[in-house]
Amino acid sequence: MSELHVMEHPLIRHKIAIMRDKNTGPKEFRELADEVATLMAYEVTRDMPLEDVEIETPITKGKFKMIAGKKMGIVPILRAGLGMLDGVLKLIPAARVGHIGLYRDPDTLEAVEYYCKLPTDVEERDLLVVDPMLATGNTAMEAIKFIKKRNPRSIKLMVLVAAPDGIKKIQDAHPDIDIWTAALDEKLNVGITPVVIKLANRFNFVDKPGKRKINKKIVATAGGTAIYLAFMIPLRFFIPLNQTIKGIIIGGSFMLVLGLLDDKLEISAPIKFGGQIIGALILIFYGVKINFITNPFGGFIYLGIYTIPFTVFWIVSIINTINLIDGLDGLAAGVSIIAVLTLFAVALQENQLVAPMLAVLLAGSCLGFLKYNFNPAEIFMGDTGSMFIGYIIAAVSITGALKSAAAVTIFVPMLALAVPILDTTFAIIRRVFNDRPIGEADHGHIHHRLLAIGMNQKQAVISVYIISAFLGTVAFIINGIKFDQALIIFIAVILTVIYGAKKIGIFSVELPQEGCSLEDN
Repeated sequence: MSELHVMEHPLIRHKIAIMRDKNTGPKEFRELADEVATLMAYEVTRDMPLEDVEIETPITKGKFKMIAGKKMGIVPILRAGLGMLDGVLKLIPAARVGHIGLYRDPDTLEAVEYYCKLPTDVEERDLLVVDPMLATGNTAMEAIKFIKKRNPRSIKLMVLVAAPDGIKKIQDAHPDIDIWTAALDEKLNVGITPVVIKLANRFNFVDKPGKRKINKKIVATAGGTAIYLAFMIPLRFFIPLNQTIKGIIIGGSFMLVLGLLDDKLEISAPIKFGGQIIGALILIFYGVKINFITNPFGGFIYLGIYTIPFTVFWIVSIINTINLIDGLDGLAAGVSIIAVLTLFAVALQENQLVAPMLAVLLAGSCLGFLKYNFNPAEIFMGDTGSMFIGYIIAAVSITGALKSAAAVTIFVPMLALAVPILDTTFAIIRRVFNDRPIGEADHGHIHHRLLAIGMNQKQAVISVYIISAFLGTVAFIINGIKFDQALIIFIAVILTVIYGAKKIGIFSVELPQEGCSLEDN
């Protein structure tokens, strides 16, 4: 039966108390997490067996106690587990390090392993799985399940703070796994999104039914606040602060405020567009910009004086593509998850550090929100969420894929975001041909067309997920091949998507009759 070990060491309890003080800053928090991880590793390794080993000292030979052939492995659960890794390695520097990351499939709700790299000799090692918090226990439970498939010699779970529900879930699913925690907390299971739902209703951040609305009842909006908090809190505490991170924190916070104003007051398109430009300039001020484009014929095309306008155009475009595709329950969140996981995988291919961490943070934030946003939605992300997500995706693409020296680099974000980019492009063409303002809404988006051909909301959303996942896979594949081959694949895929879009009427300049694509339920 699984054993729970709550560490009572005075130093551990003292440092945990400081960590939980609201006045503790991010830098001190990270330092304390590192120190507590070291102290916990000392306690966790108490039961390691010893054997007599003959050693020759400067004076004489003798038998001394040493660990009996134990081979350790440390496996942090991405992303937050990385904050404990260095602390454990200080005590066990010879341990091999692995990583595991999971996301939850929005269709099946099953955990899917998106990254798992364990020591090659894992069968000979005793693994210590580390994660700062054990709240519901879902992520740790699934991570351990995946790790067990590699047949390590043993597994222990070490967390800083654990909730009773999470402990029970691990013990029920893995009765052979011992849990080590520095503290117990009954309040860890209070999620961010349910709190935001209550606050949104209280302060009248709601979306009411209307001519273009899919919802048939009043639904809380401004759910992007939950995504913002779930992204920013670990960003502040677990990723070292540099100019890029400063820009993302300040710019992301500005976009949150802009989105909240729009969700509450419905600000005009010019003001919103101006705010998006200011948000883009904040990133540029902190060094997040596109300085060059890789020349497929060799070298780089440096943008020079066009760096700022090109970067602003890219950021504002991505913000609006995500904003425009946010038309069905769970659509924008799911497509964004697929897009950033594609950028995550490509960034890992390029051995980058910051971009994959940002991508995983955003994917995890959107996944937590998707539970409440998938049909039937309890809350909408609103412009608060769609603009913030688009802003962060743009930042991830600039710090990751667009920094690569590979000739195919420009194709990666275009394919990862192909669905919202093409949907937005078709919308602009459709409105220009109909002599309507580009910013004026209509019923011609991909989700409206899918509803119009008889799909319900869930079917339409899942269909777009599948298309996005296919395009993301293609992006990952072409990142590792020659430019001429990648160009052929890219053109073939885009033409195929355009053909499919034409078949369901997206590319048509004729607007469907207002209301004909709304789901009748």
